[in-house]
Parts: sequence; structure tokens; C-alpha cells
Amino acid sequence: MNSLDENEIITILEDEPKSGRLPVRSQRPWRLLIVDDDEDVHRATTFALADTTIDGHAFEFLHAYSGAEARQLLANTSDIAIVLLDVVMEDSDAGLRLVEAIRNDLGLREVRIILRTGQPGYAPELEVIRNYDINDYKTKAELTRVRLITTLTAAGRSYEQLRALNRAREGLEHIVRAAADLATYRAIQTFATGVLIQLAAMLRIEPRGVVCARSTGDSEFSVVASLDPPDLTDPLVTAAIRRCLQERCHLLDDDTTTLYFEGPSGHQVVVVFLATSATTELDRDLIRLFCTSVGVGFENVVLFQRLHSLAYRDTLTGLPNRAALMERLQSCVGDREHGEVALVQVERFAQVNDALGYPAGDQLIRAIAARFHSEFGDDFFFARVGPAQFAVMGGDHEVVPERILGLFKEPFRILDCELPVAIHVGMSSLDKAGDDGPHALNEASLALYQARKVSHPRFHRYTPDLELESTERLMLLNELRSAFAQGRLELHYQPQVDLSSGRVTGTEALLRWRRGDGKMIPPDRFIPLAESSGLIVPMGHWAPCFSSSLINLGATLA
Repeated sequence: MNSLDENEIITILEDEPKSGRLPVRSQRPWRLLIVDDDEDVHRATTFALADTTIDGHAFEFLHAYSGAEARQLLANTSDIAIVLLDVVMEDSDAGLRLVEAIRNDLGLREVRIILRTGQPGYAPELEVIRNYDINDYKTKAELTRVRLITTLTAAGRSYEQLRALNRAREGLEHIVRAAADLATYRAIQTFATGVLIQLAAMLRIEPRGVVCARSTGDSEFSVVASLDPPDLTDPLVTAAIRRCLQERCHLLDDDTTTLYFEGPSGHQVVVVFLATSATTELDRDLIRLFCTSVGVGFENVVLFQRLHSLAYRDTLTGLPNRAALMERLQSCVGDREHGEVALVQVERFAQVNDALGYPAGDQLIRAIAARFHSEFGDDFFFARVGPAQFAVMGGDHEVVPERILGLFKEPFRILDCELPVAIHVGMSSLDKAGDDGPHALNEASLALYQARKVSHPRFHRYTPDLELESTERLMLLNELRSAFAQGRLELHYQPQVDLSSGRVTGTEALLRWRRGDGKMIPPDRFIPLAESSGLIVPMGHWAPCFSSSLINLGATLA
């Protein structure tokens, strides 16, 4: 069995298979409970109804010889359709008390009750029918075989109608509840598991089965979800799945119940249970209705997972993206011991795009991701957080700079070229990040900035002074912008002298910054800020006839 990407499983399920229908099982026998203290009545009744079939239903006979015995049997036996009940047994009103127990104590509303009495005047017919929830009242003398069958036919049909109405009501209630429950699932596996549970409940069989899927044109299938899974190498299971996929319809075999769904794009889904159910026309209609809801649910789940993938996955590499990393870091709060997060910056990546083209750049990023995965495996969290920036999370004895830098000792082969790649690494400790998990990423970013300022070593670990330096740098940059906007920068001119003749051959313009308190800020502090922020360009335009490179030179010589 091959794996199938969950985004390829299904887009929407149709409410009806393209061919075939859910088969209807032969009619189950009606359970007829004979309650009478006379053994001859039992023998006569079973003899009269032997080999009798009504609307496709044969009879299954149950016997009780007292009201107490009948009550016990009714409490422990399901699906009793009709009760032939004697009024007088162990005492004069034993039958009438049993009627009240059936309706009120046991809550059996579907079972049809036919009272029989050998003493016609003992219990007045009108009074009994008016006061007790019975369906017919006959004397034993008038119940000839023909009349008995006629009476049982009416009672049996009434039972089936009530049972169908109650089954439909319960089924609709189940569908409404199931749809509400399934709507909360957002993963294809949990949704499919929920479908297994709900279908098993609707079919009244044990929820032991699997949901399998096959994409368009794929000859194999994959398991999407399973519940108390059967042996998937069992020929019985695989044969049921393959036959269902081949015939593209629901199947009811002696040992399995297999349901088939197909999406408009040709994706096929099979639900197979290692159990059977006496499926009726009503069951088929309810399952079809339920499958309509399930089809919409599958579509919603798949769409949600696609949106989730777009929101939390990098489309080029399939790796988690920055949003996924931030969520993972936050989830680590209070549950991290000696963990590390490392930011890895690929240097001069833009030059690869410029020289070899964007497809080559994409190939390089995928190759780097593959090399990281090969080294760290699935035990680490690895994400692409920028065009040429990655993040690695793991234990502090495993995520170490030497291991990361070692991955880039060998060049990458891109477009038949051996391409050496340089990186810088910034690292931060998760267990020192306090209660704010994502703050560790900020710390690693500060460390990366510091690492990129020098050529060796190519990594730096976060220390608290880096954050202080970053804050001061930001405040100084804001103050510089304000000073430039308010015209508080100064140009100082320094003469250039020919030492051989003593003549002044030119002047050099030097940019100076004097704060409001009169204190001078050295050029080697504010010029790099102006360059990194792009402020150096308008500064060069502000000093007429002098380029930004001349200002830079003046700052160097000052």
C-alpha cells in the first residue's frame, strides 16, 4: 500500500455512488412473544403459524408462562415485534399489569400487544382498550388460524411503520449530531475516524474498520484512518476494498460491510467494516443522506488543510515557515529543557539568482533543506523563515554551531556547477527565554546580526548585551533621522594641502552631528547607521556636489 498525500485524497464526495446501490438484506423474522400459562396455547399458536410468512417476515417464537417471566424476557431481549398476551395468568390481572410494565417501566413503544382472554366478560373490552395501550383484544375462541394471521399481519405492519418512523427520527438526530461533531475536526485523519464511528453507530455494528483512499489513476490505495484496525494483510479485507473500488458501489457480504464514495475529480474513498448489518431501504436512505453531509465535511476538511498548509508551510521546500516556527516556539513555553534555536543565513544568495537564475536559486534552497534533513532527521524542528534563512530547534547538545557549519564544508552541485555556500549562524537558548517562546527567535536574530558583522567566527551566541546594544542602536537611528529632518547636521570643511608647495588644492566636506546639548556624536557611530538604514542617500543629496562616498571617506579619516 502506498502513501497518499492528504491534499490529494478528495475534494468533495458525491452523495450517491456512480453505479450500484446499497443492497437490501432479506427481511428479518418477527419475534413473537407468546405469554400464557397454558402449555396447549403455546403449542396451538406455534402450530398454526408454522411456515407462515407475512410481507417477507417469518416468525421467531419466544415463550413465557407468567407475567413475571415475560417481563424478564422483554427486558433482556431486543426487537420483539408482537406480544400475544393472556389476561389471566398467575393472578386475575397479571396480563394488564404486564401491559403497564411494557409501556411505562420498560419504555417499549414499538412492540405491538394483542390481548387474548379465555373469559370474555372478565375484563370489559372497551374499558381495556380505552385504559391500556394495547393494539387488539380478542377472545381465544374467535382467534381461528385465519383471524390470527390477519390480526398478526395488522400488528406486524404497524410495528414496522412505527419502527421505521422511530428509526428515521433517530437517524436524522444522529446525522445532525454527527455533522456538528464532525464539523469540529480539522485534520483528515480525525475526520475520517469520526466518520467510521458515526457510520458504525448508524449501521448498529461494531466500529472496527478502516477508511481507505485512492487518487485518480492510482492502482493502489492508502489508509487514511482506522479504528480498532483489522489486519490489512487479511485477504478478506483487501478483497473487499479492491472489489468495492472495482465495482464502484456499496457492498454487503457475509463478513464485511463496505461503503463506496467517489469525488468529482475521480478520487475514491472506501469505508470497510468487519461486520454486517441487516440494512433496509430506510437504512440506505439515511446513509445516503449522511454521506451528503460527510461529502461536504470532507471537502471542508481538505480545504482547511490546504489553507493551513499555505499558512504554515513553505511552498518551495514544504518545510514549516516562520508562522509555524513562531507557533512552535510559543508551544515550548514551560516545556523546554536545555533547548536551542539557531538561525542560519545563507550569504550572497542574491548573487546566485543574478548569476544562475531563479530556478538555480530555488534548486539551491531545496538542496540545503535536503542536507539539513539528512543531518538532523525528523527529531528536530526545521523551518524556512526567509528567502535565504533557516531555523533549527533541538537539544543544546545536538544543535551546535560546529554541526551546522559542517553541513556547508562541501559545495552544492547546482546546474552541473560546484557551488560553495557561506553561512552565518545566530543561536539562542530556549530555556533562558522566559515565558515568551518567540522571544528566543528575536535573540537568535540579534546573535545572527552580530555574527554577520565579522568574517570569523561565522557564528555568535546571544548575550543580554546584544539586546541592549540593539535598543541603543535603534534609539540612535531614530534620533539621527530627527536631527537630519530638522537640519541639525553640520558640514565641516577641511582644506587639502599640497605639502611640496604649501598650496591649498581643495577642501574635504566632513559630516558632523551635534546633539542639542552640544555633545558631538562620532561619525563612526552614526555613519554605519545611516548606511544600513538607507539614510545615507538623502544625506548625500543634502550636501551639494559631494557624493555619499566622499562623506564616507571623511568619516574614515576623521
